[in-house]
Amino acid sequence: MTLEELKQQAKREALEELSSKYHLVEKNVYNREKIDNCLLISAVMDAVCYVQGIQREDIIKRSRKGNLPESRYMVWYITKLINPHVHYTLLGRNFDGLKHCTAIHGVKTLRNWIETDKVI
Repeated sequence: MTLEELKQQAKREALEELSSKYHLVEKNVYNREKIDNCLLISAVMDAVCYVQGIQREDIIKRSRKGNLPESRYMVWYITKLINPHVHYTLLGRNFDGLKHCTAIHGVKTLRNWIETDKVI
């Protein structure tokens, strides 16, 4: 490996470690709306984790154990209720890089559960 490749690898590892502990916002993001939406998602995520009694790290991971998928759906649904202009891509990225279609599915699923009176 070259020195440049080693530096890039060290940088990636450091960012991964930090992003597991903190919500990071890209340095080159100047769009105030995007930053506000990231903070909104983070706040809703904290609230859902508190109510559901789960850890923030668990809800972010790509796990389908227990009530984790339903908790993710709640975060996405509540975020879209508060601000309908939040992009699904941004919603998915905040959960271990999930795709936008996963967030769309989660919002639609929770909306369907609410309409059919499923207890969550």
